[in-house]
Amino acid sequence: MVQRRKLLQSIAGGVFGTGVFHSLNTRFGSREDVNASEQPSGDYLVEINSLSYPTVENDEIQHDRREKSFTVTREEYWSKRDKQTNRNILGFHHVFTDVENSEFCERVLDELLTEEVEEELLTLINLAQSIRYSPDYQSTQHNDYTRYPSETFVDWRGDCKDTTVLFHGLASTAGYDVGYAIYPTHVTPTVRSELVDSALYDDKLTFIQDGTEYLPIETTNMRINDFEGDPEQLMFTYMNDFTVFEPSHVVTHSIEAVQRHMKSVGL
Repeated sequence: MVQRRKLLQSIAGGVFGTGVFHSLNTRFGSREDVNASEQPSGDYLVEINSLSYPTVENDEIQHDRREKSFTVTREEYWSKRDKQTNRNILGFHHVFTDVENSEFCERVLDELLTEEVEEELLTLINLAQSIRYSPDYQSTQHNDYTRYPSETFVDWRGDCKDTTVLFHGLASTAGYDVGYAIYPTHVTPTVRSELVDSALYDDKLTFIQDGTEYLPIETTNMRINDFEGDPEQLMFTYMNDFTVFEPSHVVTHSIEAVQRHMKSVGL
């Protein structure tokens, strides 16, 4: 049971992989430090010096760490940064659906996943959890902002919305069905639980939608308010369509969001 819990933390509640180093060939700071007039003349080289390619043996995860690199072009980064206008939950949903089977993610996958990779989903979870966690208000000029994968790779920082979008873009492009689950303080991507080795998660975290069991995937490298994917806190999910699980949570969350917005504009 201890071993099962240790593995569970990798999937739905804790740090899956560490030791990832990221660098760029062009100096890049936070969004407060960069504006449109300061766009670099070259492209961005994303270097990952210790990406884990895990395998599962006897319910234990073995890590094979490798160096990987790929380029994010200047246009791929800045066109996405300028594209998003609606930065609330509707903006998140738009970006989430927009990255599915994207050409950018396909190009990145060609560099990250090769035929000998056994655990594609675990590799992509590890990659997403390698991104440095940073709330929007600390790393952008907005209280609420969702990054495209090209932005997340270059910034190498983001929150749960950003890593959910990143994982979805890569996993959906690799052929996996991915949705998302909204909790009062968190969002996670979701996959059919049958896609993940049953030894790696606790079925108490799963939820049933339209007769199919789904598993929330923790893609941040830290827990949010001790989040453990409690189904009782599940507000609503999206798996090609929306399903509301607890209307009272949705109403409360909406009211609190309006109150935060009013306070931020001095009302």
